[in-house]
Amino acid sequence: MRLLVEGDPEQRYGARSKGWAVINGKTTKVLTPMPSKESNGYAVTWVAAMFAVRAGWDRLQFIRVMTDSPSRAGRWAKHLLHLRGHERVIRELNRIWASAKAKAREDDGISSRSDALWDLHRLLAEYSKLAWTGQAGASDLKVLIAHWISACKAGGRTHTLSLRHCAELAGLSLSTTVKATARVEERHLMRRLDSGTADHGATWLLLAPSRTRHSPKGGAAGPELECVEAENPDERMGLGALRVFAAVMSLDAFSFRGLGASSAKLVAALSEMERPTLPELAAAASVSRPTAYRHLPRLVDLGLVVREGEVYQLSQDSSEAISRALAAEENWEQDWVEVAVALGSDGVSERRRVLHLNHRRRWAEKLQRVVERRGADVVPVRGDEMPQWCEAVGGRVYDIGTGEEISRFIRADDGHLMLEPDPKDEDYERLRMLAREAQEEWESAA
Repeated sequence: MRLLVEGDPEQRYGARSKGWAVINGKTTKVLTPMPSKESNGYAVTWVAAMFAVRAGWDRLQFIRVMTDSPSRAGRWAKHLLHLRGHERVIRELNRIWASAKAKAREDDGISSRSDALWDLHRLLAEYSKLAWTGQAGASDLKVLIAHWISACKAGGRTHTLSLRHCAELAGLSLSTTVKATARVEERHLMRRLDSGTADHGATWLLLAPSRTRHSPKGGAAGPELECVEAENPDERMGLGALRVFAAVMSLDAFSFRGLGASSAKLVAALSEMERPTLPELAAAASVSRPTAYRHLPRLVDLGLVVREGEVYQLSQDSSEAISRALAAEENWEQDWVEVAVALGSDGVSERRRVLHLNHRRRWAEKLQRVVERRGADVVPVRGDEMPQWCEAVGGRVYDIGTGEEISRFIRADDGHLMLEPDPKDEDYERLRMLAREAQEEWESAA
């Protein structure tokens, strides 16, 4: 109801377009901070249609509200009516209504937590059909799976997750997590619903992958997104391999300083294949052949993979470790500690967790200071303190190293430095006399 009356003043709906900006003297392609008016108007109309379907409206009621009522959610329809005419508006609203009705029918099956978890597993199966090539693709996949894990704990696609917690779940550094999160948002695989608060993470919504996007200016579909589906089914990781990758991606053995994400994808793909050759394994793991040639010998040397001629398979220890990881048995992470120690990457996740804990602690202290409106605990430094390399003898100041007297400075009664007064300064002598008389008068009165 609020959307119908007020519209979308925060501009939360709609896809942000790409633009050019000059950053550090270089022209870079970036996402605009807000969606365009056309994209926002179309998205608001579609969301209003979804709410109308769930509220039990019929198609004519929805069209009448969008075109005839003063509802702010219908601004886009009224603007299109003014530009293109009544027939074009009716055609667009009918298509929006049909799309929203189909989506509502698909989502109406979610009535319990078990239904929501089933929807999330179906969403993971959709992610397994996408191509995740390159080092950036592996980082994007880690971030997306970290959000999927958080959504499973929350019991739905809408979940709360901070960047640091996401980095810990994904086994990535904070800077890499920030960049990968921006790329996943750009691929329209998840949407940030709010930016969170000072002590609360942001709220996110996982989205199903889509190859096309509607263009509000025309009836044809918009350009393809960067969410590219693997053309050959043999080049997809598969749902089982993606589950294995999600289980091992945060381990120290597969960190950036260890085996890396490419090795984790190779191990995950091998867990679902029967004696593949190197080209078949590289295609199933969504890595290039040169990358597979570099990583497989190291996996063989560590005893994780066994090579027999031109085919590969997991060793028995690796298979058992993966089975325990998928079953979430107690202390299953210990199966991979020896690999991390051999690679020198043991303790990476613990150091990252401690670092983030210190970040949170310092941020909490800073927030407390802001609440109390007090400055930092800084002890002011006086300019007249006696330096350590000086000493005072009989009121005169001497350099300890050289033994020379420092001219124009004397030691005051409170132990600090002061300029030596000029004997010819009558005002100073008069002040000393007055101070002495006041002291004597005070002592005599006492």
